[in-house]
Amino acid sequence: MERLASKLRRPLGRLDRLARARLSLEIAESQPIAARPSDPEDILRVRAAASAARLGDRVLARRHAAALFDLGFASESAALLERLLAERPDLDVARLLENAYLAAGESDRHRALGERLLAAGDDASRRVGRWISARRLARQGDFTGSNEHLVALATDERDAVAARLFRASNARAQRDWPAVLRLIDEVLALDPNLGGGGHHWERMLAATLLGAWDKVRDSAARLGMTIAGDAGPIDECWELCKIRVVHPDGELQDLWARRSGPCTAKLLQISSLRHPQRYGDRVAFDTLAVEDAPGPNEADPPVMIYAELATLARGGCFAFRIDGVHPGEPALAGLRRVVEAHRGALQLQSGAGYRIVSPEGAEHPGLCAFIVYPAEVELARAAAALDAYARTLPGPLMWPELAEAAGDDETCSRHRMLVGA
Repeated sequence: MERLASKLRRPLGRLDRLARARLSLEIAESQPIAARPSDPEDILRVRAAASAARLGDRVLARRHAAALFDLGFASESAALLERLLAERPDLDVARLLENAYLAAGESDRHRALGERLLAAGDDASRRVGRWISARRLARQGDFTGSNEHLVALATDERDAVAARLFRASNARAQRDWPAVLRLIDEVLALDPNLGGGGHHWERMLAATLLGAWDKVRDSAARLGMTIAGDAGPIDECWELCKIRVVHPDGELQDLWARRSGPCTAKLLQISSLRHPQRYGDRVAFDTLAVEDAPGPNEADPPVMIYAELATLARGGCFAFRIDGVHPGEPALAGLRRVVEAHRGALQLQSGAGYRIVSPEGAEHPGLCAFIVYPAEVELARAAAALDAYARTLPGPLMWPELAEAAGDDETCSRHRMLVGA
Protein backbone atom coordinates (compact mmCIF):
# COMPACT_ATOMS: atom_id res chain seq x y z
CA MET A 1 0.00 0.00 0.00
CA GLU A 2 2.82 2.40 0.83
CA ARG A 3 4.53 1.62 -2.46
CA LEU A 4 1.34 2.24 -4.41
CA ALA A 5 0.21 5.33 -2.47
CA SER A 6 2.62 7.59 -4.35
CA LYS A 7 1.07 6.43 -7.63
CA LEU A 8 -2.37 7.82 -6.87
CA ARG A 9 -3.32 10.77 -9.05
CA ARG A 10 -5.12 12.49 -6.17
CA PRO A 11 -4.59 10.68 -2.85
CA LEU A 12 -7.45 12.53 -1.09
CA GLY A 13 -7.89 10.71 2.25
CA ARG A 14 -6.04 7.54 1.27
CA LEU A 15 -2.82 8.52 3.02
CA ASP A 16 -4.70 9.00 6.28
CA ARG A 17 -6.30 5.58 5.90
CA LEU A 18 -2.88 4.13 5.13
CA ALA A 19 -1.46 5.51 8.36
CA ARG A 20 -4.23 3.83 10.34
CA ALA A 21 -3.84 0.60 8.36
CA ARG A 22 -0.14 0.57 9.22
CA LEU A 23 -1.00 0.61 12.92
CA SER A 24 -3.49 -2.22 12.50
CA LEU A 25 -0.87 -4.27 10.66
CA GLU A 26 1.67 -3.71 13.42
CA ILE A 27 -0.82 -5.02 15.96
CA ALA A 28 -1.75 -8.02 13.85
CA GLU A 29 1.90 -9.00 13.46
CA SER A 30 2.63 -8.62 17.16
CA GLN A 31 -0.11 -10.91 18.47
CA PRO A 32 -0.82 -14.59 17.96
CA ILE A 33 -4.02 -15.25 16.06
CA ALA A 34 -5.80 -16.68 19.10
CA ALA A 35 -5.07 -13.57 21.14
CA ARG A 36 -6.30 -11.03 18.59
CA PRO A 37 -9.57 -9.40 19.70
CA SER A 38 -12.14 -8.63 17.01
CA ASP A 39 -14.56 -6.39 18.90
CA PRO A 40 -13.49 -2.69 18.68
CA GLU A 41 -14.03 -2.15 22.39
CA ASP A 42 -11.94 -5.22 23.22
CA ILE A 43 -9.24 -3.90 20.91
CA LEU A 44 -9.27 -0.59 22.77
CA ARG A 45 -9.01 -2.30 26.15
CA VAL A 46 -6.08 -4.45 24.99
CA ARG A 47 -4.23 -1.51 23.48
CA ALA A 48 -4.85 0.75 26.48
CA ALA A 49 -3.52 -1.90 28.83
CA ALA A 50 -0.45 -2.55 26.69
CA SER A 51 0.32 1.17 26.43
CA ALA A 52 -0.08 1.66 30.19
CA ALA A 53 2.24 -1.26 30.93
CA ARG A 54 5.00 0.19 28.71
CA LEU A 55 4.69 3.96 29.00
CA GLY A 56 7.70 4.76 26.86
CA ASP A 57 6.71 2.61 23.88
CA ARG A 58 5.66 4.98 21.09
CA VAL A 59 4.29 2.19 18.88
CA LEU A 60 1.94 0.99 21.63
CA ALA A 61 0.87 4.55 22.33
CA ARG A 62 0.06 5.15 18.65
CA ARG A 63 -1.97 1.95 18.56
CA HIS A 64 -3.87 3.12 21.63
CA ALA A 65 -4.57 6.50 19.96
CA ALA A 66 -5.75 4.81 16.76
CA ALA A 67 -8.14 2.60 18.72
CA LEU A 68 -9.58 5.65 20.49
CA PHE A 69 -10.04 7.39 17.13
CA ASP A 70 -11.74 4.37 15.55
CA LEU A 71 -14.30 4.32 18.36
CA GLY A 72 -15.08 8.02 17.99
CA PHE A 73 -13.01 9.33 20.89
CA ALA A 74 -11.27 11.92 18.72
CA SER A 75 -10.45 14.38 21.52
CA GLU A 76 -8.95 11.66 23.71
CA SER A 77 -6.97 10.36 20.73
CA ALA A 78 -5.71 13.88 20.01
CA ALA A 79 -4.54 14.36 23.60
CA LEU A 80 -2.47 11.18 23.47
CA LEU A 81 -1.01 12.01 20.04
CA GLU A 82 -0.11 15.53 21.20
CA ARG A 83 2.08 14.05 23.93
CA LEU A 84 3.82 11.79 21.42
CA LEU A 85 4.45 14.68 19.05
CA ALA A 86 5.79 16.84 21.88
CA GLU A 87 8.34 14.14 22.66
CA ARG A 88 9.57 13.79 19.09
CA PRO A 89 8.63 15.26 15.67
CA ASP A 90 6.95 12.52 13.65
CA LEU A 91 5.11 12.95 10.34
CA ASP A 92 2.96 9.85 10.84
CA VAL A 93 1.87 10.94 14.31
CA ALA A 94 1.21 14.45 12.97
CA ARG A 95 -1.09 13.12 10.24
CA LEU A 96 -3.03 11.01 12.73
CA LEU A 97 -3.29 14.03 15.02
CA GLU A 98 -4.65 16.17 12.18
CA ASN A 99 -7.37 13.57 11.57
CA ALA A 100 -8.24 13.61 15.26
CA TYR A 101 -8.45 17.42 15.31
CA LEU A 102 -10.67 17.44 12.24
CA ALA A 103 -12.98 14.79 13.67
CA ALA A 104 -13.19 16.65 16.99
CA GLY A 105 -13.73 20.05 15.34
CA GLU A 106 -10.61 21.40 17.04
CA SER A 107 -9.57 23.91 14.37
CA ASP A 108 -7.88 26.26 16.86
CA ARG A 109 -5.74 23.49 18.33
CA HIS A 110 -4.91 22.34 14.83
CA ARG A 111 -3.68 25.81 13.87
CA ALA A 112 -1.80 26.26 17.15
CA LEU A 113 0.00 22.94 16.71
CA GLY A 114 1.38 23.95 13.33
CA GLU A 115 2.42 27.38 14.59
CA ARG A 116 4.11 25.90 17.65
CA LEU A 117 6.12 23.44 15.58
CA LEU A 118 7.08 26.13 13.07
CA ALA A 119 8.44 28.24 15.91
CA ALA A 120 10.52 25.39 17.31
CA GLY A 121 14.30 25.57 17.20
CA ASP A 122 14.96 22.31 15.35
CA ASP A 123 14.55 21.53 11.66
CA ALA A 124 12.63 18.30 12.27
CA SER A 125 9.87 20.12 14.17
CA ARG A 126 9.68 22.88 11.58
CA ARG A 127 9.35 20.30 8.81
CA VAL A 128 6.37 18.68 10.54
CA GLY A 129 4.90 22.12 11.24
CA ARG A 130 5.12 23.08 7.59
CA TRP A 131 3.28 19.96 6.45
CA ILE A 132 0.56 20.46 9.07
CA SER A 133 0.16 24.13 8.15
CA ALA A 134 0.24 23.48 4.38
CA ARG A 135 -2.56 20.91 4.65
CA ARG A 136 -4.63 23.04 7.02
CA LEU A 137 -4.41 26.14 4.83
CA ALA A 138 -5.27 24.15 1.69
CA ARG A 139 -8.40 22.78 3.39
CA GLN A 140 -9.39 26.37 4.16
CA GLY A 141 -8.82 27.47 0.57
CA ASP A 142 -5.76 29.60 1.41
CA PHE A 143 -3.66 28.17 -1.39
CA THR A 144 -1.16 31.03 -1.35
CA GLY A 145 -0.36 30.39 2.30
CA SER A 146 -0.24 26.64 1.74
CA ASN A 147 2.11 27.03 -1.20
CA GLU A 148 4.54 29.16 0.82
CA HIS A 149 5.13 26.20 3.11
CA LEU A 150 5.28 23.75 0.22
CA VAL A 151 7.92 25.81 -1.62
CA ALA A 152 10.08 25.69 1.50
CA LEU A 153 9.49 21.94 1.91
CA ALA A 154 10.45 21.27 -1.70
CA THR A 155 14.02 22.40 -1.01
CA ASP A 156 14.49 19.23 1.06
CA GLU A 157 15.04 16.24 -1.21
CA ARG A 158 12.90 14.10 1.11
CA ASP A 159 9.91 16.34 0.32
CA ALA A 160 10.84 17.54 -3.18
CA VAL A 161 8.34 15.29 -4.96
CA ALA A 162 5.52 15.24 -2.38
CA ALA A 163 5.57 19.03 -1.94
CA ARG A 164 5.36 19.62 -5.69
CA LEU A 165 2.49 17.17 -6.02
CA PHE A 166 0.65 18.96 -3.22
CA ARG A 167 1.25 22.30 -4.97
CA ALA A 168 -0.09 20.75 -8.19
CA SER A 169 -3.21 19.71 -6.26
CA ASN A 170 -3.60 23.28 -5.00
CA ALA A 171 -3.15 24.62 -8.52
CA ARG A 172 -5.76 22.20 -9.82
CA ALA A 173 -8.26 23.42 -7.24
CA GLN A 174 -7.64 26.95 -8.57
CA ARG A 175 -7.84 25.81 -12.21
CA ASP A 176 -4.29 27.11 -12.66
CA TRP A 177 -3.44 24.66 -15.41
CA PRO A 178 -0.05 26.18 -16.38
CA ALA A 179 1.11 25.63 -12.80
CA VAL A 180 -0.28 22.10 -12.76
CA LEU A 181 1.60 21.21 -15.93
CA ARG A 182 4.85 22.84 -14.80
CA LEU A 183 4.83 21.14 -11.39
CA ILE A 184 4.03 17.68 -12.78
CA ASP A 185 6.77 18.11 -15.37
CA GLU A 186 9.16 18.92 -12.52
CA VAL A 187 8.02 15.85 -10.57
CA LEU A 188 8.46 13.55 -13.55
CA ALA A 189 11.91 15.02 -14.18
CA LEU A 190 12.86 14.26 -10.57
CA ASP A 191 11.47 10.72 -10.78
CA PRO A 192 10.51 9.59 -14.31
CA ASN A 193 9.00 6.35 -13.00
CA LEU A 194 6.80 8.00 -10.37
CA GLY A 195 3.13 7.19 -10.37
CA GLY A 196 3.08 4.24 -12.71
CA GLY A 197 1.00 6.43 -15.04
CA GLY A 198 -1.27 8.26 -12.61
CA HIS A 199 0.49 11.58 -12.87
CA HIS A 200 0.69 11.27 -16.65
CA TRP A 201 -3.11 11.44 -16.72
CA GLU A 202 -3.02 14.69 -14.78
CA ARG A 203 -0.31 15.95 -17.12
CA MET A 204 -2.41 15.08 -20.19
CA LEU A 205 -5.41 16.92 -18.75
CA ALA A 206 -3.47 20.11 -18.04
CA ALA A 207 -1.69 19.90 -21.40
CA THR A 208 -5.01 19.38 -23.22
CA LEU A 209 -6.51 22.48 -21.64
CA LEU A 210 -3.42 24.47 -22.62
CA GLY A 211 -3.21 23.06 -26.15
CA ALA A 212 0.20 21.52 -25.42
CA TRP A 213 -0.52 18.53 -27.63
CA ASP A 214 3.11 17.43 -27.76
CA LYS A 215 2.99 16.73 -24.03
CA VAL A 216 -0.37 14.97 -24.32
CA ARG A 217 1.12 12.71 -26.98
CA ASP A 218 4.27 12.13 -24.94
CA SER A 219 2.35 11.01 -21.85
CA ALA A 220 -0.09 8.97 -23.92
CA ALA A 221 2.84 7.10 -25.52
CA ARG A 222 4.33 6.45 -22.07
CA LEU A 223 1.00 4.90 -21.06
CA GLY A 224 0.96 2.67 -24.13
CA MET A 225 -1.79 4.53 -26.02
CA THR A 226 -1.79 4.50 -29.80
CA ILE A 227 -2.71 7.89 -31.24
CA ALA A 228 -2.76 8.78 -34.92
CA GLY A 229 -0.38 11.42 -36.20
CA ASP A 230 2.75 12.89 -34.73
CA ALA A 231 1.68 16.42 -33.90
CA GLY A 232 -1.28 18.72 -33.42
CA PRO A 233 -4.68 18.25 -31.77
CA ILE A 234 -5.91 14.75 -31.07
CA ASP A 235 -9.25 13.78 -32.62
CA GLU A 236 -9.77 10.03 -32.27
CA CYS A 237 -12.95 7.94 -32.36
CA TRP A 238 -12.95 6.03 -29.09
CA GLU A 239 -15.67 4.58 -26.88
CA LEU A 240 -19.01 6.09 -25.94
CA CYS A 241 -19.24 7.81 -22.58
CA LYS A 242 -21.37 10.40 -20.84
CA ILE A 243 -20.26 13.90 -19.93
CA ARG A 244 -21.82 15.68 -16.95
CA VAL A 245 -22.27 19.32 -17.96
CA VAL A 246 -23.36 22.22 -15.80
CA HIS A 247 -25.81 24.59 -17.48
CA PRO A 248 -25.73 28.35 -16.73
CA ASP A 249 -28.42 28.06 -14.05
CA GLY A 250 -26.56 25.23 -12.29
CA GLU A 251 -28.66 22.38 -13.71
CA LEU A 252 -26.66 19.19 -14.26
CA GLN A 253 -27.21 17.02 -17.32
CA ASP A 254 -25.44 13.82 -18.38
CA LEU A 255 -25.02 13.84 -22.15
CA TRP A 256 -23.93 11.04 -24.46
CA ALA A 257 -20.55 11.70 -26.03
CA ARG A 258 -17.78 10.04 -27.98
CA ARG A 259 -14.26 10.13 -26.51
CA SER A 260 -11.93 11.82 -28.97
CA GLY A 261 -8.73 11.54 -26.92
CA PRO A 262 -7.38 10.76 -23.47
CA CYS A 263 -9.21 13.69 -21.85
CA THR A 264 -11.53 14.96 -24.58
CA ALA A 265 -14.92 14.09 -26.01
CA LYS A 266 -17.48 15.35 -28.52
CA LEU A 267 -21.05 15.72 -27.24
CA LEU A 268 -23.51 13.70 -29.33
CA GLN A 269 -26.75 14.30 -27.46
CA ILE A 270 -29.04 17.29 -27.94
CA SER A 271 -29.07 19.02 -24.58
CA SER A 272 -31.87 20.76 -22.72
CA LEU A 273 -33.60 23.36 -24.88
CA ARG A 274 -33.81 25.75 -21.94
CA HIS A 275 -30.09 26.50 -22.20
CA PRO A 276 -27.49 27.27 -24.89
CA GLN A 277 -27.17 24.15 -27.01
CA ARG A 278 -24.26 21.79 -26.26
CA TYR A 279 -24.63 19.35 -29.16
CA GLY A 280 -21.37 19.08 -31.07
CA ASP A 281 -19.30 20.79 -28.38
CA ARG A 282 -15.77 19.45 -27.85
CA VAL A 283 -14.97 19.30 -24.17
CA ALA A 284 -12.18 18.37 -21.79
CA PHE A 285 -13.20 16.21 -18.86
CA ASP A 286 -11.85 14.90 -15.59
CA THR A 287 -10.82 11.31 -16.31
CA LEU A 288 -11.76 10.21 -12.80
CA ALA A 289 -15.31 8.99 -13.48
CA VAL A 290 -17.96 10.43 -11.18
CA GLU A 291 -20.09 7.29 -11.63
CA ASP A 292 -21.25 4.87 -14.28
CA ALA A 293 -24.52 4.34 -16.11
CA PRO A 294 -26.13 1.43 -17.97
CA GLY A 295 -24.97 0.94 -21.55
CA PRO A 296 -27.18 1.65 -24.58
CA ASN A 297 -28.31 -1.98 -24.60
CA GLU A 298 -28.94 -4.32 -21.68
CA ALA A 299 -25.98 -6.57 -22.54
CA ASP A 300 -23.54 -3.66 -22.92
CA PRO A 301 -20.99 -2.88 -20.21
CA PRO A 302 -21.58 0.20 -18.02
CA VAL A 303 -20.80 3.58 -19.53
CA MET A 304 -18.52 5.92 -17.59
CA ILE A 305 -19.78 9.38 -16.65
CA TYR A 306 -17.13 12.11 -16.53
CA ALA A 307 -17.39 15.69 -15.32
CA GLU A 308 -16.75 18.43 -17.88
CA LEU A 309 -13.88 20.73 -16.96
CA ALA A 310 -13.85 23.07 -19.94
CA THR A 311 -15.32 23.59 -23.39
CA LEU A 312 -12.58 23.46 -25.99
CA ALA A 313 -14.77 24.32 -28.99
CA ARG A 314 -18.44 25.13 -29.38
CA GLY A 315 -20.57 23.10 -31.76
CA GLY A 316 -22.46 26.27 -32.64
CA CYS A 317 -25.78 24.48 -33.09
CA PHE A 318 -29.40 25.47 -32.57
CA ALA A 319 -32.01 22.97 -31.41
CA PHE A 320 -35.79 22.91 -31.60
CA ARG A 321 -38.66 20.74 -30.46
CA ILE A 322 -40.94 18.90 -32.87
CA ASP A 323 -44.19 17.48 -31.54
CA GLY A 324 -47.35 15.89 -32.90
CA VAL A 325 -48.88 12.66 -34.09
CA HIS A 326 -46.42 9.79 -34.49
CA PRO A 327 -46.35 9.05 -38.23
CA GLY A 328 -45.15 5.44 -37.86
CA GLU A 329 -41.61 4.10 -38.05
CA PRO A 330 -41.14 4.24 -41.85
CA ALA A 331 -42.35 7.85 -42.00
CA LEU A 332 -40.23 8.74 -38.96
CA ALA A 333 -37.19 7.38 -40.80
CA GLY A 334 -38.12 9.61 -43.74
CA LEU A 335 -38.43 12.61 -41.41
CA ARG A 336 -34.98 11.88 -40.06
CA ARG A 337 -33.57 11.80 -43.61
CA VAL A 338 -35.12 15.21 -44.36
CA VAL A 339 -33.43 16.69 -41.27
CA GLU A 340 -30.08 15.06 -42.07
CA ALA A 341 -30.22 16.32 -45.64
CA HIS A 342 -29.80 19.81 -44.18
CA ARG A 343 -26.90 18.70 -41.94
CA GLY A 344 -29.17 18.36 -38.94
CA ALA A 345 -29.90 15.55 -36.50
CA LEU A 346 -33.13 14.27 -34.98
CA GLN A 347 -33.24 12.56 -31.58
CA LEU A 348 -36.40 11.00 -30.24
CA GLN A 349 -37.48 12.11 -26.76
CA SER A 350 -40.81 10.33 -26.34
CA GLY A 351 -41.49 6.69 -25.57
CA ALA A 352 -44.18 4.20 -26.54
CA GLY A 353 -46.56 5.53 -23.90
CA TYR A 354 -46.61 9.10 -25.21
CA ARG A 355 -50.08 10.13 -26.41
CA ILE A 356 -51.61 13.31 -27.78
CA VAL A 357 -55.27 14.32 -28.14
CA SER A 358 -56.57 15.92 -31.35
CA PRO A 359 -58.90 18.95 -31.33
CA GLU A 360 -61.73 16.48 -31.92
CA GLY A 361 -60.81 14.62 -28.73
CA ALA A 362 -59.29 11.55 -30.38
CA GLU A 363 -56.18 10.06 -28.81
CA HIS A 364 -53.18 9.20 -30.98
CA PRO A 365 -49.68 7.82 -30.44
CA GLY A 366 -47.49 10.89 -29.99
CA LEU A 367 -44.06 11.93 -31.17
CA CYS A 368 -41.75 14.31 -29.36
CA ALA A 369 -38.27 14.84 -30.75
CA PHE A 370 -35.45 17.37 -30.74
CA ILE A 371 -33.88 18.52 -33.99
CA VAL A 372 -30.60 20.36 -34.22
CA TYR A 373 -28.88 22.29 -37.00
CA PRO A 374 -25.42 23.88 -37.27
CA ALA A 375 -25.41 27.66 -37.13
CA GLU A 376 -24.40 27.98 -40.80
CA VAL A 377 -27.47 26.08 -42.07
CA GLU A 378 -30.15 28.23 -43.65
CA LEU A 379 -33.07 27.54 -41.30
CA ALA A 380 -35.66 28.81 -43.79
CA ARG A 381 -34.75 26.08 -46.27
CA ALA A 382 -34.53 23.41 -43.56
CA ALA A 383 -37.94 24.38 -42.17
CA ALA A 384 -39.50 24.48 -45.64
CA ALA A 385 -38.25 20.95 -46.34
CA LEU A 386 -39.77 19.76 -43.07
CA ASP A 387 -43.06 21.42 -43.87
CA ALA A 388 -43.21 19.86 -47.33
CA TYR A 389 -42.61 16.41 -45.88
CA ALA A 390 -45.02 16.88 -42.96
CA ARG A 391 -47.86 17.73 -45.33
CA THR A 392 -47.65 14.15 -46.69
CA LEU A 393 -48.25 12.64 -43.22
CA PRO A 394 -51.67 11.62 -41.86
CA GLY A 395 -51.36 13.68 -38.65
CA PRO A 396 -49.91 17.09 -37.85
CA LEU A 397 -46.37 17.77 -36.62
CA MET A 398 -45.53 21.12 -35.03
CA TRP A 399 -42.29 23.08 -34.61
CA PRO A 400 -43.30 26.68 -33.80
CA GLU A 401 -39.87 27.73 -32.45
CA LEU A 402 -38.10 26.54 -35.60
CA ALA A 403 -40.65 28.29 -37.79
CA GLU A 404 -40.14 31.50 -35.82
CA ALA A 405 -36.33 31.26 -36.10
CA ALA A 406 -36.73 30.64 -39.86
CA GLY A 407 -38.84 33.79 -40.25
CA ASP A 408 -41.95 31.84 -41.29
CA ASP A 409 -44.58 33.78 -39.35
CA GLU A 410 -47.52 32.02 -41.00
CA THR A 411 -46.32 28.51 -40.08
CA CYS A 412 -45.29 29.67 -36.62
CA SER A 413 -48.76 31.09 -35.94
CA ARG A 414 -50.47 27.97 -37.31
CA HIS A 415 -48.36 25.65 -35.19
CA ARG A 416 -48.88 27.70 -32.05
CA MET A 417 -52.63 27.50 -32.61
CA LEU A 418 -52.38 23.70 -32.92
CA VAL A 419 -50.29 23.49 -29.76
CA GLY A 420 -52.80 25.68 -27.91
CA ALA A 421 -55.66 23.55 -29.16
